[in-house]
Amino acid sequence: ENATINFYGRANYARRYVYSGYLSGNYTRLSRFNNLTAQEGKQVRWTVNGYHTHTFSPTFRLTANGSYQSDKTFYQEYSTNLDERLNRVVRSQVSFSKRFGSYSISGNVTHDDDLDRRIRTDQIPSLTFSQVRVYPFGSGRVGDDGVLKRRFYNNLVATYTPSLLGYSTRNVIDTVVGPDSVSVSHRKKYLRVNHSANMTMPLTVAKYFTFSPSVNYSEAWYRIFRTDLSETAEIDPTQTYRAYAYSFGASLNTKLYGTMAPNILGVRAFRQTLQPSI
Repeated sequence: ENATINFYGRANYARRYVYSGYLSGNYTRLSRFNNLTAQEGKQVRWTVNGYHTHTFSPTFRLTANGSYQSDKTFYQEYSTNLDERLNRVVRSQVSFSKRFGSYSISGNVTHDDDLDRRIRTDQIPSLTFSQVRVYPFGSGRVGDDGVLKRRFYNNLVATYTPSLLGYSTRNVIDTVVGPDSVSVSHRKKYLRVNHSANMTMPLTVAKYFTFSPSVNYSEAWYRIFRTDLSETAEIDPTQTYRAYAYSFGASLNTKLYGTMAPNILGVRAFRQTLQPSI
């Protein structure tokens, strides 16, 4: 004989223009009585979910959400929500964004728990800086008539975007050794710094065409920490590894405009815009 008692609760809170969020959870107690042995077994299962958003200032905002549960089959057995029953990856995350004048930084700390594959993945932290735009030869000069004067070299623009990622994952695999099953944990952990740079200079050719040559370069620095997987791959944890890629390209495009005036069924005219490019 089985008896199940489930309690569910949710609390919402808010302060206008500053913060808001909620906290919810389940508490389930399952009792099983074995008629053959006349013994009673008890099992406690639970879930906790929360969300919070906070605006510290017009330039600084933080958002956090979390989801935890006692075991991987709780929602499959008790929830009537299809999305909850099908979701097999439980995520907890804290995100923020901060603006400094015309630039900004955003980031998050993320923990993912794959319930079926028994893989836990952490991104601590993941940071992205806003794109830095530079005009090496200036953006032009204002003439005596107050109009901005530009030469062809003023069209050269360079952009740079840096980012940072701290990544770790743990995968638990059950291995059969003789008559027993043994759980083996494999780990991967590294720190990566990304650099992405681009240079382009759009030029007007024959008045109606725009020719845009470009150069792209990206580079990543890796610091790989000592784990069982890095030792198997014979990776030196004291070294900094580097990967890079570059490309060159160019495009040519223009715009063509046209108008048709059929005067049919109340339609007086059609206007078309074509943008062919190579």
